[in-house]
Amino acid sequence: MNISGNDNKRIEYTVRVLLCIAVVLVGRLFFLQIIDKSDLQAKNLSQVQVDRKLQSPRGTIYDRNGRPLAMSVVTKSLYADPKMIKQSPSEVAELIAPYVTMSKADIVKSLQEDTAFVWIDRMMEPEKSKAVAQLIEDKNVEGLNFVEESKRYYPNGNLAAQVLGFVGTDDKGLDGLEMVLDDELKGGIQKELVATDRKGNAIFGSVLSKYLPDKGKSVTLTIDASIQFIAERALDKAMEDTGAKHASVIVMDPKTGEILAMANRPTYDPNHYSQGSEEDFKNIAVTNLYEPGSTFKPIIASAALASGKWKLDQVYNDKGSFAANGHVMQNWNGEGYGPVRLIDHRSRYCGNTIANGPCFWRYS
Repeated sequence: MNISGNDNKRIEYTVRVLLCIAVVLVGRLFFLQIIDKSDLQAKNLSQVQVDRKLQSPRGTIYDRNGRPLAMSVVTKSLYADPKMIKQSPSEVAELIAPYVTMSKADIVKSLQEDTAFVWIDRMMEPEKSKAVAQLIEDKNVEGLNFVEESKRYYPNGNLAAQVLGFVGTDDKGLDGLEMVLDDELKGGIQKELVATDRKGNAIFGSVLSKYLPDKGKSVTLTIDASIQFIAERALDKAMEDTGAKHASVIVMDPKTGEILAMANRPTYDPNHYSQGSEEDFKNIAVTNLYEPGSTFKPIIASAALASGKWKLDQVYNDKGSFAANGHVMQNWNGEGYGPVRLIDHRSRYCGNTIANGPCFWRYS
């Protein structure tokens, strides 16, 4: 086969053009892959990743024996991007309303907002978040997704409720030690780059799983959970037997002053603090004022014994009242108990005075 000179020129020209194109393409690829690499990566990440501020879990509150009284668990919160919703707001509301705390009308209103982010339900129960996740997959709902958040959990229910207090949805202590020690217990804010799918939904996986509570943020109390439990059961029985409106008890180690138990009635469950009232939240053991009454007898008796002026078996003739410094002091019922030993004052409804013996008098 003979190839003319013109044909050779055309082939040579074509080859040169192809070589030039190849050089341009290689050069362009070199520029994009090597020189302009950082800018392209940034553009790509801006399309498939978003910044999220994550609250690391709150510190744990332990009793004196290391048993958790308050701890943090990871839960899922449902949010929506109204701009990504393809179905009508009413359709989406109809689907998810049975599983969230927000009403259908409020869901529709939220999904109609001109924004890219609205909360639908915070810190959902696991079974409900799983049900919504299944709905999203089955119905191909776009624009709905979850973010993991740390939720406060009280494993013993209402045990020591007024002492512990409770935490709001934004990890802020609102009552009790949770509020007083908020700065010590509160977790830190972590910034996390989160990958998104082609629909713009966050692919979170388990972002918070690597953020465990900081042991340095945890607190150990002098409270003994076992003693606290016994004290609270005793309070419940006292309330039932007497029909009282309020009751409180404090158990203290007399040698160190450490509080081993502090309980009140009425009470509430801090896991569901929204169902409690202001009266339930009040720690009346430390907020209310009481006359010391018979609780002061052991102190006076101890002082009398320590002074050497009284002995356990010494007898005092209780006449029911006496005059001191122009005041008449008497037993609570005005009656006398006759011969009374110091050791017997605990079983009588009389008290004790330093001046005249083992009965505690009141001014009339």
